[in-house]
Amino acid sequence: MNLVKIDTFSQLQFLLHGWVHDFKSCIINTIHLTDYALKHSDAESLKKVKNTYNDVYNNMQSRIQQLYEYVDYGLVKFEPTDIKELVREFVKYKNTVQTEINIILDDYATGKSAIKCNKNQIFQILDNIVNNALKASPKGSTITITLEERSDGIKKEILIIIEDEGSGIPTYIIEELDRSVPLKQNESGLGLRLCKYLIEQHGGKMSIERLFKGTKVILQIPTYVSGS
Repeated sequence: MNLVKIDTFSQLQFLLHGWVHDFKSCIINTIHLTDYALKHSDAESLKKVKNTYNDVYNNMQSRIQQLYEYVDYGLVKFEPTDIKELVREFVKYKNTVQTEINIILDDYATGKSAIKCNKNQIFQILDNIVNNALKASPKGSTITITLEERSDGIKKEILIIIEDEGSGIPTYIIEELDRSVPLKQNESGLGLRLCKYLIEQHGGKMSIERLFKGTKVILQIPTYVSGS
């Protein structure tokens, strides 16, 4: 396990925006679940609601723990994590809290793929990107998350590719992702800038493509080798 110290205002600013975003998402998910529970009173639906409430609660608890770690030590915890398992958990979670868009996982990565990461932050990145895709996607469409491996013979990395069938990201947001200006609360593309920043803190890269139909986001994260 590594503890990464947060020692600049810009780093803290990005993390605080992320925490606020996550707490807001948990509240919105709870409201949606309550509305679903009021409309579906059968035993199977109520069981689904209970399980999802537990997922939302655990998600919020993990964010609170991360905040405690920062307040107490000014640190963010990085540890070896099975990225395939983490993505599977995420897809299950999102398909439970929303049912209008089908989220599928295509896993082309062979074997067990570990990365050194802060699990809360990786979950946060995926949640932010997929929430953007959900907002842009028509009912009944599909969001595909693909896992792939890439190696140049020396270094190996995991690719997480999120592709939707929505209206497509505005090109100006893609162009503005590299801007080094202060964050504003209601700025377009703010969540994507946060994701890009967090991925770079993991030694990775994020790129975005506007497709003929939809948007593709590619996350590249180096794999973890024991002892490194």
